[in-house]
Amino acid sequence: ILYVVVDHEFVYLVAIWDGLFVVDVSDPINPRGIAHLPLGDEQVTELIQYGNFLFLNDYSTGLWVIDVSDPSDPRAAYNYEMPDQVVHLAKRNDYLFAPDYLRGVIRIFDISNPSWPIAVGELPTLFGCLSGTAIDKSYLYLCGLSGDPFVLSFDLTDPINPILIDSCKLTTPGRSKIKIKGDLAYIGGNGGINIIDISDPGQLKFISSCSLPGWVYGLDVYGDYLYSANNTIVENFGLRIVDISDPFHPKEISHYITPDRAFGVAYHQGYVYVADGVSGLRVIDVSDPMEPFEVGSLTLPDAAFDITLDYPYAYIADFEGGVRVIDVSNPYQPQECAYYQNVAGATMHVAVYDRYVYISALFCGIQICENLLIGIERDENERKSGRGLRQNVVRNSIQVVLPKSAEYLTIDIFNSLGQKIRHLTHSSPTGILEISVCDLPSGLYFIKISSSKGKILLEKFIVLR
Repeated sequence: ILYVVVDHEFVYLVAIWDGLFVVDVSDPINPRGIAHLPLGDEQVTELIQYGNFLFLNDYSTGLWVIDVSDPSDPRAAYNYEMPDQVVHLAKRNDYLFAPDYLRGVIRIFDISNPSWPIAVGELPTLFGCLSGTAIDKSYLYLCGLSGDPFVLSFDLTDPINPILIDSCKLTTPGRSKIKIKGDLAYIGGNGGINIIDISDPGQLKFISSCSLPGWVYGLDVYGDYLYSANNTIVENFGLRIVDISDPFHPKEISHYITPDRAFGVAYHQGYVYVADGVSGLRVIDVSDPMEPFEVGSLTLPDAAFDITLDYPYAYIADFEGGVRVIDVSNPYQPQECAYYQNVAGATMHVAVYDRYVYISALFCGIQICENLLIGIERDENERKSGRGLRQNVVRNSIQVVLPKSAEYLTIDIFNSLGQKIRHLTHSSPTGILEISVCDLPSGLYFIKISSSKGKILLEKFIVLR
């Protein structure tokens, strides 16, 4: 999966070499693929939505306009063959900008009628290969390479005739991505980060750069410090810590070499949590940024590639191991408390938002799971009192020890994919409640017990046949 666009109850996915897929997510627990539209024979490189139309670009067949007014029946409304390779698209109002990667030309389309874009201009930049694009206010920024890496700024007051107003050399090749925040543009590259002042787009100013080894795979910023996960195909550079209190003089002040290869980082209250390949989760104390040291770790079934922190839980994309959910309330002793199996393929990225966990699989799409951990209150007194499951490995039934005080309970059972498979209510919760699981196949399950007083307890159990 290369690009994703979410529009209300539908998700549009562009897959490498496979064209456009449409997924109905009106029921996030059970997303359904409802349409597929093959395109060219090569790689689709960009996807932009504009009303009921999608604009996407294919290496071999050029610009496509897809009518998705009926998401279940996407139709190719227009195809414009590009003379060369376009790898990015950018839109402002009724105009589409397509920088030509190899020829250094910006092609401009009027899309006021999205079903029939009109080529209205072509601007040679004389700067060679073009890649990353970003639009801020009425200005277009491009990143590219022609001998030396550079960034360009264009005035889009007249979109048909954009005016090149400035250029600025970079110290490291960009990664085809520009991030704009306030008056600064951050351009990541192989071996370093460039910071450009864009407060006056007509006078781009190189502010500073910071050299870092390898590629930056993960990044987090808190206060005066930047934390990055760096590695190359053959070498690990671990966690790097950069002092950014003075953006004119960012400097790496320390590092910690993790056991494998650092891919993801997340900061919380003096600790950095690192997704470190086959060595799993590493917890680094950065309360003194000059002297980072490891305080905890947890080995996972496969290889950790990404991490999202929703304190006190860390969600880790563990490749063939799915998503592992780790309780990091005690950073010295992180403990796994749940996992989501990714049936689609190897897990590469994970995101958590509200009630759902979104899992990205290598070449296989997106899986959506209900976030079982929302609202869980860890009450040690109740745990000691025995409330919860009597045993965690069962065959025919599970026994739930209920609280002594009368409460109205709801009980939900989920499979390892996070899908709710049973819902029960109990109005006289005293003693022990027995629930039959004879119809469930062997495997791992979760039971979520919610009380009328707002307390929630999550337990896991295994059914053996």
